[in-house]
Amino acid sequence: MIPVRLQLKNFMSYGEGVPPLELAGVRLACLSGDNGNGKTALLDAITWALFDECRAKTKEDVIRLGANSCGVILEFLVDGTRYRIDRRISRKATGTSGGGSQWELQVRREDNSWHPLSGTTQRETQDKIVALLHMDYDTFLSTAYLAQGRADEFARSTPNKRKEVLADILDLSRYDRLEEMAKEREKGAKEKETDLTRTLAGIDATLANRDRYEMLLEDATRKLQTASGERDRLQRERHQIAIDVERLDIFEQRARNMEEKIAEAEERNSEDTATIDALLPRVAQAQTLMDRAGEIEAAYRRLQALQAEIGQLETVFNRALELGRKCGDLERVIRTEEGKLTNERYQKQCQIDEYERDVPTLTELQARIAQLKIDLQRFGDVEAALLQNEQVRQGWDDRMADLKDRNAAAKHAEAQLVKRLEALQSSSASNCEYCGEPLPPAKRAGAIAEAEAERVTIHARLAATVREANTVKQEIAALKGEQEGLFRSRQSKAEHDTQIRLYTQQVTRLEERVKLLPRTVLERDALEARLRDRDFLVAEQEQLAQLSAEREKAEAAHAPLEAARAEANALRNAPRDLDALNNAQAVLQTEPPRIAELQAKVIKRVGQIAVARQQVAKARTDSAELPALKQTLAEYDVLIAGASETVQRADREIGQWTSQLEYCRQQEQERVVYQAELLEAGKQRDLFRELAGAFGKKGVQALIIENALPDIVAHANELLAKLSNDAMQVELRTTREARTKGAANIETLDIIISDEMGTRPYEMFSGGEAFRVNFALRVALSRVLASRAGAPLQTLIVDEGFGTQDPRGREAITDALQAIQDHFALILCITHIEEIKEAFPTRIEVVKGTNGSTFTIA
Repeated sequence: MIPVRLQLKNFMSYGEGVPPLELAGVRLACLSGDNGNGKTALLDAITWALFDECRAKTKEDVIRLGANSCGVILEFLVDGTRYRIDRRISRKATGTSGGGSQWELQVRREDNSWHPLSGTTQRETQDKIVALLHMDYDTFLSTAYLAQGRADEFARSTPNKRKEVLADILDLSRYDRLEEMAKEREKGAKEKETDLTRTLAGIDATLANRDRYEMLLEDATRKLQTASGERDRLQRERHQIAIDVERLDIFEQRARNMEEKIAEAEERNSEDTATIDALLPRVAQAQTLMDRAGEIEAAYRRLQALQAEIGQLETVFNRALELGRKCGDLERVIRTEEGKLTNERYQKQCQIDEYERDVPTLTELQARIAQLKIDLQRFGDVEAALLQNEQVRQGWDDRMADLKDRNAAAKHAEAQLVKRLEALQSSSASNCEYCGEPLPPAKRAGAIAEAEAERVTIHARLAATVREANTVKQEIAALKGEQEGLFRSRQSKAEHDTQIRLYTQQVTRLEERVKLLPRTVLERDALEARLRDRDFLVAEQEQLAQLSAEREKAEAAHAPLEAARAEANALRNAPRDLDALNNAQAVLQTEPPRIAELQAKVIKRVGQIAVARQQVAKARTDSAELPALKQTLAEYDVLIAGASETVQRADREIGQWTSQLEYCRQQEQERVVYQAELLEAGKQRDLFRELAGAFGKKGVQALIIENALPDIVAHANELLAKLSNDAMQVELRTTREARTKGAANIETLDIIISDEMGTRPYEMFSGGEAFRVNFALRVALSRVLASRAGAPLQTLIVDEGFGTQDPRGREAITDALQAIQDHFALILCITHIEEIKEAFPTRIEVVKGTNGSTFTIA
């Protein structure tokens, strides 16, 4: 994986408008700048885009303060193919469950268009990225990225964790999958073996009962024969009893028929008697109404006269109601018009109040504009001051560059002088290194003294250069502070201009409004005069007065109308009484003859019922034996049912035991097949158990790691020799002796370091020495990873760590980086140490201003 382009927006310390970081063609570069400027944030952006992981403690900590969202676009190469990751996140809104998040993976085609590779979920997208890189975040930190504060990630890990990192580097996950597949096959073979053993045990248990099934079949056959004979005898005897029951049932049925007829006759007599009892009161009531015939007819005639009078009075009163509705309509129209005029007068008064309030506001705004114009004059020509500041600062920058060149030249002269001193002080040097003439002791001592004096002079020049450089830095810092003040002044001047423009717009609008005040006062006074004189809808007001007079005349019919209605209400039952009188005449003509006829029928049925009761008594005597015979018949039914049940049960038992014996014969045949399958399942179980062990951590994986360790150790020691001047070496041991005597060796992955003091554990070395070991191991792991096709990593990132080294250690690390740059497509280092930055051909300078962090490439 080689990063080629990085674009950030509101990520950590970076704001909007940050230019893209172009890394195409860069081989060895350093990220430099003051602490807190945002150097590590650029690397956090890379790991956040790739793995959704970085230094941030929470998801939203990557969003810049004051922003609602952030985004990172990372373009990188894998095996020559260009990929792009677009990662974005937004803050969650108040009261919601979470913010928005977007994660897209794309690949560039030959026509330079981008084709999506993202999964349906963010988890699927992460899995695709990990599969593409052949590593996750932890492996990335343990190999390619020496993160700030985590440079010892691999060395400080447990032996098991180190083995996991190596397994990821060597792409041993396929053996894990093969091991899981073998274990699954072994598990399936075991389950099949268990099932077959259980099945064979069941078959053996079934076959053990075969003799018992044969005995039970013979016993069931004997039971069937006995029960069948008993059932046939009982059925013959029951048939004879059923014939006698059928004969006696005829007499019993005849008695029941007569009883039904008696009940029917008695019911009809009850109905006729009830009818007679109901008709007698009706006849008496009809005679009473006939006695009041004259009174009822007179009341009906008076009601008809009152109804005619009420109709005439209602016509007059309805006219009054209609006039009332018309008057109401006119009153609503007049009130509506009056309300409209009142509302217009109120609106005019509100406008007058608003215009009057605008007058002091207008005065205040005019005063503010005048004050702002006065304040604006004190800023002067900010742009000219900024230009002058930039020119002065450029002069100091040129001077600083000249000091750096002088410092480098002095260092080079000192280095040459040191070599000369070493040659002069060497006991083997007998001739002058320049002229080749013999060098006597006195002349050699003079040459040494001269060189020492020259060295003191060079040191003095270096010290003077450093002092002058510090002075220049102070001047540059002062100019930066002055420049920031000028930037603030320019911002304040722009804000004053904006306020003057806004206030001027408001003054113009208020002046136009105040001009409308006199005309609005006149319009309000006119409306008040119309309301006071009622100068609106004059014709409607005159029509309302006329209709009101007519309505008062029509309302005089109300009292006679109510009196007539009261009298008619008192006579409201007259029509019903007249109808009842007419019905009474019909009742007196038809009902008395009907009562006489019904009384004759009741007397006749009483005689018929007495004769029928005598016939029922005789039929009951003839069928007296019927209950006893039915009881006997029921007893026979119970006995026959029991015998039939015995026959059926015996028949079922015969079928059951016959089926069991047939099943035993089938089980004997299947048992041979199952025994063969059981033998084969055992062989499969043993085979896959051996395969699982071979593919496991202690099998082929351990062998591959053992074979890879020499390469890692060789690469690490090659680099460690340069970092320690051949004083340190590292060893990776995969086993150590157990503390218990006689026990087998313990598998591990220990880091053993040796130097001129001997062999010591990793924890016993100083910070600078430990960093060299960590650096050598991590670079070795990265080189192994880069050399394997399964994990296409060609990038090395080093975040700080140089501060733990003395000057010689720093020089050794920079030399080592130069030496290994051909093994990687890109090496990025973060440092703020000036002498280390100068060793890199490409420098990415990170600065932080009021709008956030940004960078320049030199």
